[in-house]
Amino acid sequence: MEDSDLIARLYPADAVGYALDMIQGHPRCIKGAQQPELDSQSRTSRESTVEYQEFDDDVALPYLELRFSHVPRTSLGLIFGRSASSDIVLPSLAKISSSHFALTYKNTFADGHYRLVVRDLGSTRGTTVSYDGKGDELRKGFDWIASGFEVPVSVESLIIQPHKYLSFRLVVIHHDIASPAYIDNVKRFCNVGTAADNFLGGLGLQPYPDMERTTGANTRLSNPILIQQDPSVERQQWGGVPL
Repeated sequence: MEDSDLIARLYPADAVGYALDMIQGHPRCIKGAQQPELDSQSRTSRESTVEYQEFDDDVALPYLELRFSHVPRTSLGLIFGRSASSDIVLPSLAKISSSHFALTYKNTFADGHYRLVVRDLGSTRGTTVSYDGKGDELRKGFDWIASGFEVPVSVESLIIQPHKYLSFRLVVIHHDIASPAYIDNVKRFCNVGTAADNFLGGLGLQPYPDMERTTGANTRLSNPILIQQDPSVERQQWGGVPL
């Protein structure tokens, strides 16, 4: 039976081990059937040879469950960053920003439905998101769609990479995006219209207009990402909204 409260599962995907350590150290970590083994090289040595690794068996990996009931502190959504004030604290690696990226929802689509997006928050380095290894361009202040359309739904591996040596695999749970229960969950998750945005000043961030029906006056489309699903299929556009 579908778990209506579950948004996604976040798995480690870098072979260096930073994501694995971070997830294992989180109080909401769910342990896998067995712990993945890294080679005997030092972490510094591995950094020079690998960027990320796709594990074959998710059952063996620890992961974080991201749930609607885990309401973020602000309407920006679930913030990942180096700051202790972030919802998910990332390792203190060079060029990882205090508030680097967020998992949030937007409804500025033609059908008005809310879809999960990965949003770079104007980070120092930028963020890369790939769909089965495609579209892995470094972007700043950009949204990557993670649910509700054919490409994110059909891909087997959606990788979020905020740093060369830090990568996560996001497994998004399917929901009926037109259902009232889903819409209510999204609105509650994003704290729409609440006092939570008073907290944004401490993070140096501003709330986004994307959670409301807008005329598009505050939206700037720039260089959409193109994903080739198959050589025989015309390229499809997958873009986002820059800051």
